[in-house]
Amino acid sequence: MSELLELEGYTALTATNGYTGLEKIKLQLPDLIICDLRMPEMDGFTLIKTIGRRFKV
Repeated sequence: MSELLELEGYTALTATNGYTGLEKIKLQLPDLIICDLRMPEMDGFTLIKTIGRRFKV
């Protein structure tokens, strides 16, 4: 997915799990988040809930 976005001229950041993704989001809030709901360590549902609480989205 990230390769396709980059071929279209977008900047794509990737993470191997929800915790890593959350750390990257803290450094640079993205315009769009696409996540796997069954990621290891922190699933996508938990990640989205955490983002909503932390950033008041």
